[in-house]
Amino acid sequence: MRNTMKSLAILLVSGTLFSASAMAEESLSQKAGQAWDSASQSAEDLGKQAEQKFDGAVKDASLLVDDSTITAKIRGQLLSADGIDSNDIAVKTINGTVYLSGFVTTDAQRTKIIDIAKGVPGVRAVEVSIGQYK
Repeated sequence: MRNTMKSLAILLVSGTLFSASAMAEESLSQKAGQAWDSASQSAEDLGKQAEQKFDGAVKDASLLVDDSTITAKIRGQLLSADGIDSNDIAVKTINGTVYLSGFVTTDAQRTKIIDIAKGVPGVRAVEVSIGQYK
């Protein structure tokens, strides 16, 4: 009976050790899985941040192209407009806002220049600093 008790004790200790070993292995496996998930999430987040920065840079570049296109369209229409000396008018576009400056001889010319600028697609606002010759 003493041998049986020893065998039972050895069996119990072995079972406990095996259980502890299995739990430790499972715990390590879980930690490794969590670490992998965390690393994957971090890489995904970095990728999204890079994509946003790239999209922002592309958007900024497209604004520059749009701004220069807006300015060119306004300048072209001013050149072909009757009664306006386009050499006396400066046109600059920044982020869709058109800045007009220069001099005209009549209020009608000033109004026509402003209307031309407002009529170009992509113009968000028009800032006017056009004086009148006396």
